[in-house]
Amino acid sequence: MAASIGNTAIKRIRADVREMMTDPSDQYYAAPLENNMFDWHFTIRGPRDTEFEGGIFHGRILLPSEYPFKPPNIILLTPNGRFEVKKKICLSISAYHPEHWQPAWGVRLILEALISFMPTKGEGAIGALDFTAEERKKLAQESVHWTCPQCGEIKGLIPEETKHDKPVESKYASQIAQLHIHNMEPTTSPTTSDPESMTKNSDEGSDAIPSSEAAVEEQELPSLPTPAVSTSEALSNSNPKPQQPLARAASAPLPTTPTAAPTPAAPQSDAIDNILQGIASALLVAFLAMVYKKLLQWNGYIVD
Repeated sequence: MAASIGNTAIKRIRADVREMMTDPSDQYYAAPLENNMFDWHFTIRGPRDTEFEGGIFHGRILLPSEYPFKPPNIILLTPNGRFEVKKKICLSISAYHPEHWQPAWGVRLILEALISFMPTKGEGAIGALDFTAEERKKLAQESVHWTCPQCGEIKGLIPEETKHDKPVESKYASQIAQLHIHNMEPTTSPTTSDPESMTKNSDEGSDAIPSSEAAVEEQELPSLPTPAVSTSEALSNSNPKPQQPLARAASAPLPTTPTAAPTPAAPQSDAIDNILQGIASALLVAFLAMVYKKLLQWNGYIVD
């Protein structure tokens, strides 16, 4: 069972890699590490017409071994003023809210949703920051010079931006809008089938990821049910034909419980019959008592 889940995750990650390669975007770029398919590094542009515009931000997506059936952890590495760096952040697309995750979603939707969440309020969520607009603009200007110890200068990772006359609507627009609705709901405790793992996620602070000046150390990842597979190995063994995303399972309607028919009231004749039976029983008992008394008198046990 565990091996089957691991194979499903690897197949799905291969499909995500092919999709990012065959249909690139000028707003984001992502790819898994050469030695770990479950650890992706991404680079995104700050959303237009916001205090993040002009910024380039780098981070990590940590896919679980149960992907795509469970959501990933998301970490920002570039200072940005909206999310804490080097800390797993709480969003409706992250592991803090598996109840909102759908297996049909992939890395592309994660990146587009993350960009759309940047201008929103933190509302006290885990890993959220509420810097002023001026502070965020300053960080956006500085971000283009940020360097990832593993990936190099981030401004060279993302394709050159193409100017459009009007914004290009994402094919995930409706799903992302629904995620925003979920994200505005009151924050609750993380829901997970592995409480120990989720506790570790929520407790990790600034020590979870090394600083930008030092080499990025290996962060502890979910244990894989299959032997570790490098990205190049997996892609070389994969079918070049792109795989279709997993279909979202339709929720079957719950069967309705038939309403029991009301029990009709007992007819009046039944009540009369019950009364007559009671009277007859009382008369029978009285008659038997009288006969028993007579018998005792005849045998001389009772003298009047």
